[in-house]
Amino acid sequence: MKSIEAYRQGGVFYLSRTSDAPNSNPSYINITECDSIYDTYSWLDGGFVYMDNPNAEMKIEKSSLEQMKANYTGGVFYIKTGKQLTMSYSSITEVNATVGAMMYSIATGVTFNSTRSTYKCLLAYSKNAIQNQLDLSSYDGDLKKPNTTNAESIFYILGAVGTFLDDSEFLNCFVPNEGGIFSLILTSISDSASSFHKNAALYGGVANCNSCTMDFTGTRFEKN
Repeated sequence: MKSIEAYRQGGVFYLSRTSDAPNSNPSYINITECDSIYDTYSWLDGGFVYMDNPNAEMKIEKSSLEQMKANYTGGVFYIKTGKQLTMSYSSITEVNATVGAMMYSIATGVTFNSTRSTYKCLLAYSKNAIQNQLDLSSYDGDLKKPNTTNAESIFYILGAVGTFLDDSEFLNCFVPNEGGIFSLILTSISDSASSFHKNAALYGGVANCNSCTMDFTGTRFEKN
């Protein structure tokens, strides 16, 4: 699955609802052992998936997603409404969007789960290059976006039920804003034994928490 684009939303998948009722018919997507999903693009939102069904569930297992992009929000996932998104033994690499390079979610009823998965924004990380582009010594609030990860956030999550991480890895991500990996608003995150390595932001190299709850157990933070 490669070189696929949508002129509006959902580079590969668009999950809609049959009605505006909360008991709308469910949608399910299961992706297993797919190691060649790459180069997908949306001109607007959701470079891989656009989800707008309160009963939609998506599971990705033992698969690899690479080089996904949206011009606006949700480089990989855009979730307007949904029930659950699960990643296990999988990876996402090289992503981009203006907001939410990997995920943009404003769904209040959704749960995110990640088990032994890897999230890598860039193949390589250069601290000197980022500092040079930011020119922090003369920072006056009018910041030009660098050419690294051209996104205001990586995971933008507003109002979700919760994000649950288990032994996952987040690395080589940078945003010229708040929250190098997570921008969390009115939600919670719980982690066990994950690692955050070489991530950066102006404020909160790993996470920006706005009225949220964060619980980390056995988590490794290195060179953020």
